[in-house]
Amino acid sequence: DLTQCRIAGVPRVALVGDSHADALFYGFLNSGHPLYAQALVMSRAGCQPALAGDTAPCVSHMRYVLGELRARETVEVVVITGNSRFAEQNADLQPFVNGYAELIGGLRAAGKRVVLVADVPHVPFEPDDCVRSRAFPRTFEDPLCSAFPPPARPEYDAFLARLTARVDGLVLFDPRSLFCDAAGCHAFLDGVAQYKDGDHLSHAGSERVAAALIASLEGT
Repeated sequence: DLTQCRIAGVPRVALVGDSHADALFYGFLNSGHPLYAQALVMSRAGCQPALAGDTAPCVSHMRYVLGELRARETVEVVVITGNSRFAEQNADLQPFVNGYAELIGGLRAAGKRVVLVADVPHVPFEPDDCVRSRAFPRTFEDPLCSAFPPPARPEYDAFLARLTARVDGLVLFDPRSLFCDAAGCHAFLDGVAQYKDGDHLSHAGSERVAAALIASLEGT
């Protein structure tokens, strides 16, 4: 079912997608920004923000979301995001390219500024397994708790490239650099878990991505 969450007041920003949109919502809500903290999340688990390519219930849901956002004149910015695994699970990604492009076009036609947030790197272990194994003060010498190799996701990267070529002026924000450096990618930064499981951000991770995204948008 549809999940809608918003703070008191009038929403100015909407997050649309699957459970990864829900995870990102916390960072916006707690950003303290006069515009971006007034956020609304419209999501359905397992559904890509697309008007084609996905299952019939997901496409129907996203058409409903588009209609709702067309009617919400106060919403100025729409952030779309979703789990990257769909690119591995579908041999033909063109329907998803078309579906994303159709949703973006519909939102733009309604006067919305649309931003696509690429998926975060997936962690090849459960962060809780790392935390539970350590007493305070925690140190992270175990390789499980430190850097892991950047996950290869060629299908998803190819999808992003095709979508960028299809949609003129697509605003794409890739958060990978927030978690990855020359040593690899990190589920923990400064001793704080950035993920609550293998692919969903923790509150700290959500705040990290939201802050960087807001700064990027304010600079454009």
